[in-house]
Amino acid sequence: METLANRLRWARKKKRLSQEELGKLAGVSQSTIGNLEAGTRASARKIASIAAALNVDALWLAEGKPRPAIRHAPDIEPGPDIHGQVPLINWVQAGCFSLMRESYLPSEADMWLACPVAHGPRTYCLRVVGRSMASEDGYYEGEIIFVDPDAEALPGRDVIVTTVDGESTFKRLKMDIDGYYLLALNPKWEPNYFKMPEGSHIGGVVIFAGREC
Repeated sequence: METLANRLRWARKKKRLSQEELGKLAGVSQSTIGNLEAGTRASARKIASIAAALNVDALWLAEGKPRPAIRHAPDIEPGPDIHGQVPLINWVQAGCFSLMRESYLPSEADMWLACPVAHGPRTYCLRVVGRSMASEDGYYEGEIIFVDPDAEALPGRDVIVTTVDGESTFKRLKMDIDGYYLLALNPKWEPNYFKMPEGSHIGGVVIFAGREC
C-alpha cells in the first residue's frame, strides 16, 4: 500500500465503516474522506483523528510506516502475533458449532485456517455464500469470515443467526423499538431488513474477514 489513499481505504474497510461514518468519528466531512481515498488530496490536517477513529498508527496512515496496528474490539482479548488455527466449517454445521461448550477437535473440520486476530476458543470460519451482504463495505461470495461465539453481539455488528429450524444466516444486527432486527447490506436484497425470527440464537460475531489466497 504505497499511497495514503490505499492505506485509508484498506483500514476503513477493515473497520467496516462507510466514508460518512468514518468522517463523523474523525470530525471531518465525508468529502474529505472521499477526496483522500480518491487521491485528490495528499494529506489532511486531522490525519491523527482519522487514524484514531480507525485504530491505526497515524505515522503508518500518513507515510506508510511503521506497520498498521489495528487494535481489537474491547470484548476480544488481545493476543500475540500468531493466534492459532480455527476450523473452516459449512453453514449446516454452523448452528451446532456455536452451541458447543468446548473447543473443536481436529477431526471436526477438513480444513483449519490461521486466524489473524485474537479470538475465543470456539471461533470458526465460514465461506460467504450468496450476495445478501455484498456492498462497498460488505462481504463478497467466497470470502472467508472468522466468527467468534464468545464475542459480544452488539447492535451494529455482523452476526451469524441460527433459526429454530437449524438454518443459519449472516446479517448485521440492529436494535429497534420492538427488538432485534437483521439487515442485509446489499440494498437490492429482499427482504433487506426484517425482525429476527422468534426462537433464533446468535451463533457468533464476525471478527475478521478476508479472501483465501
